[in-house]
Amino acid sequence: RGFIALMQSCILGHAVKDNVVITGRGGNLLLRGISSVLSVRIAAPLDTRVARIMARDSLTAEAAKWLAERTDNERAGFIRTVYGKKWDDPDEYDMVFDTGRQSENEIVDIISKALSEKGTLPANDRTLIDRAEAARVKAALLTNPKFFLPTLDVYHDGKSIILRGVVHSPKER
Repeated sequence: RGFIALMQSCILGHAVKDNVVITGRGGNLLLRGISSVLSVRIAAPLDTRVARIMARDSLTAEAAKWLAERTDNERAGFIRTVYGKKWDDPDEYDMVFDTGRQSENEIVDIISKALSEKGTLPANDRTLIDRAEAARVKAALLTNPKFFLPTLDVYHDGKSIILRGVVHSPKER
């Protein structure tokens, strides 16, 4: 839980700086609702990925396929565990691309145009700033060895940073 909280704090901390690209780790879910964020999924067909892995790592087709499928399962499991969502659900993204159907240049052009239309993060975007601060507090608490609160949650509710959990003794409180 501490690692995940640190990771989320890091992602949100970088997002506040604007003009960043965040890949993986559920950034699309963590940054949902931020007006300047463009959430994109780019996937390649399995056979294309297998060929790339074979060339890159000098593996057999069988080993490369096993590695690609294992990686997919691990990433899907991470997103399901942390966010309770499916990593490949197109509804979780603004745009979804398949490199088997569109060229890299086409995809880049579409994304570039969409980004220019989105604009940049307003300097006073309190939603993102407050989410980042809540994530920073949560990471600090969950990585502090003096605290063991398995039910602790820290989040921004739109107005305030909320700390919620169960304590078992006055000392824990």
